[in-house]
Amino acid sequence: MYRQRYMNAYIQITYVEAYFDDYEMKDRLTNFEKNFNLRRFMFTTPFTRSGRPRGELCEQYKRKTILTTMHAFPYVKTRINVIQKEEFDLTPIEVAIEDMQKKTRELAVATHREQPDAKMLQMLLQGSVGATVNQFCPKRMDLHL
Repeated sequence: MYRQRYMNAYIQITYVEAYFDDYEMKDRLTNFEKNFNLRRFMFTTPFTRSGRPRGELCEQYKRKTILTTMHAFPYVKTRINVIQKEEFDLTPIEVAIEDMQKKTRELAVATHREQPDAKMLQMLLQGSVGATVNQFCPKRMDLHL
């Protein structure tokens, strides 16, 4: 009996995002639909081939992990069993493309608001083209072109 009580292991992940396939996003239009009845979640882990979590842009990979739970969130219990785990790795060029697409979406959302927020736009633009942020655009273009 002693062995059975302590055979369960729990993992605590500090941040996950709801994960939707493309066909699911077409059906989940409202904020409520995007945050209710969720069973699939994703988190990312940066890594390099040398084993360090971070490195130069040309050696920065990203592992995406998708977890499927037994029951949908929100749920009565705070812990739900994970019934499926999928992992796939992104190459440095795929990481760069994904980062550029994310920045583009953020800028589009910020500029298409009814009343654009000047401070938010300034922060997004500085993070996109500022040399202090890993020389993001110029260095990515040099690496992959």
